[in-house]
Amino acid sequence: YGERSRGIGNHAWGNGGSGLWGEYNGAGEGIEFRDNVSHDNTSYGIYTSYEVASFDNIVYGNGTGIYAYSTEALVQGNTAY
Repeated sequence: YGERSRGIGNHAWGNGGSGLWGEYNGAGEGIEFRDNVSHDNTSYGIYTSYEVASFDNIVYGNGTGIYAYSTEALVQGNTAY
């Protein structure tokens, strides 16, 4: 939730909500999710909003794979199935 926060190399699974959740709408650098695996979560594998970047993650078996709430969210190079 804060400037320059990063989630890198995590394994999120089996949550009753989202695996990874990021939203930031402030000044400076936003949030980055990179090289994570998120699966079997009941809601989103990865939820991104505003200045949140999601790169090179693997998501599968979630209610929704990757959700980008706003046009400022950047989603690139991920694998979702």
